[in-house]
Amino acid sequence: MKKIIILLCVAALLLGTCACAAKKRTPAKETTTAEAVTNNTAGKDVAVDDSLNELISACVVEQEKGNYKKYDRFEEAHEILGAKTGDLEGKKPEKYITVYFLSLFGGYVKVGEDYETSSAGAHPSAIVFEKKGEAYVFTKYWAPEMNDDMEKEVKAVFPEDIFEKIPLETEPANALIENLDNEIQTKLQKS
Repeated sequence: MKKIIILLCVAALLLGTCACAAKKRTPAKETTTAEAVTNNTAGKDVAVDDSLNELISACVVEQEKGNYKKYDRFEEAHEILGAKTGDLEGKKPEKYITVYFLSLFGGYVKVGEDYETSSAGAHPSAIVFEKKGEAYVFTKYWAPEMNDDMEKEVKAVFPEDIFEKIPLETEPANALIENLDNEIQTKLQKS
């Protein structure tokens, strides 16, 4: 099996669920597939600020929550791997920014005073935002299909320098997933 799929299964085991068995994604109209993307012409590096980080979480929740059932809350946490000017095809650098990240998300059910994971998923993703003045407007969401070609899909979409930041070794992958899970648990406790 591919290393990225192993990373996701490690995440699922830590959460007590199976991300690899998550139901197949139902694409929203803003979602794009790997066939539509060939990105080896990425633009300049861009910094991602807190407001854009919050927007990323909101977009991932909106795109992924329909693929999971039976939850009281749906939450997400992510690790930014990089961001570049331009869209997924590497075009229009002055108008778009594409953010590449690893995302952990899931549905949580209330049990007493706590929340327990009912379903979860994790994968590398990309989101394209259009710059409109000082604001960013969500344009596209990309996530790979959970199959044997996943690593190939991610490699085709992510710029090489960002793809290389995906932790494929067990120890760094476990640490990242644990950090993201802790971030989600903090969000759940604040409600």
